[in-house]
Amino acid sequence: MIEVDNQFTVNVDITAIPGGYAWTYSPGAIPLPEGVSVTPAGVVTVPTQSGSWKITYSLSSAQFQLFSVLINTNPAQATGMCDFDQLLEVDAIPGPLPDVTEDVLPSPSTSTATICFANNSKTAKPVGISFQLLARTVVGSHFITSPDPQVKNTGEV
Repeated sequence: MIEVDNQFTVNVDITAIPGGYAWTYSPGAIPLPEGVSVTPAGVVTVPTQSGSWKITYSLSSAQFQLFSVLINTNPAQATGMCDFDQLLEVDAIPGPLPDVTEDVLPSPSTSTATICFANNSKTAKPVGISFQLLARTVVGSHFITSPDPQVKNTGEV
């Protein structure tokens, strides 16, 4: 991973619901760094011109593992969150798939997906990056795609 000025963790929770999966997000540490917010829908906001950021999404689960990040490159779908020049790096550490039997789930393990962005726009223009987190079920390795969380700055100087 690259060196950044600021970093923090966002906890991810995936719950099976009828017809799909619900993704929720919460701060990994309280208090959050000054000027930072995390919504339950996964939108992370940091202060403008506050230096580079590393945001790690962490999932601790016996049923699911994060394994990749998909950057949304369609500006129409990304609702303007398409500042790819600010994107520094993405990374995912899924961990190994455990050997499981059909009637016994493994112990919980932690998997992560990380997004680093520069946040160095010289204007007060908001920086935003739209993406999806990809997860898999531990048993059966079914793919699960998150709704569209975002990382952005406040657009205020």
